[in-house]
Amino acid sequence: MPEASGNNLNPVDFMATLGNMAAEMQATAEVLGNQINNGNNGNNGDNGPMSLSSFLKVQPPTFRRTSNPTDADNWIQAIERALQAQQVPDEQWVEFGTYQLHGEAQHWWQGMRRILQPDGVVIYWELFREEFYKKYFPNSVRNAKELELL
Repeated sequence: MPEASGNNLNPVDFMATLGNMAAEMQATAEVLGNQINNGNNGNNGDNGPMSLSSFLKVQPPTFRRTSNPTDADNWIQAIERALQAQQVPDEQWVEFGTYQLHGEAQHWWQGMRRILQPDGVVIYWELFREEFYKKYFPNSVRNAKELELL
């Protein structure tokens, strides 16, 4: 950078330095803007693993048990919205979603996981949702709700 002390200021060098600084600031702003626009919110930019603590900061809903099957459906929809909004990678949905199960629902899931995952097989969200609905929002209730809506 040109020396700015006294009267030794060379206007051409000064303007060139200002131009370089402006270009560097613009490049930094573009990088930061791209990170924000691409949803880089605590996980890495390639949708790799996200930390559970980052997900929990948005206070996703919990589920214990219910005598009202509609509550179970509402929980599934709410937890899926939270997982999507936080851009949790697909392979972490079951881990993060089931972390929000408490009490009886947590005990049910622990037993179900042992049945579904005999040799460490990956359990995908679709399978979890299917089993969750079997337990807490059975087809008979779903069909009745659909008829009610019609």
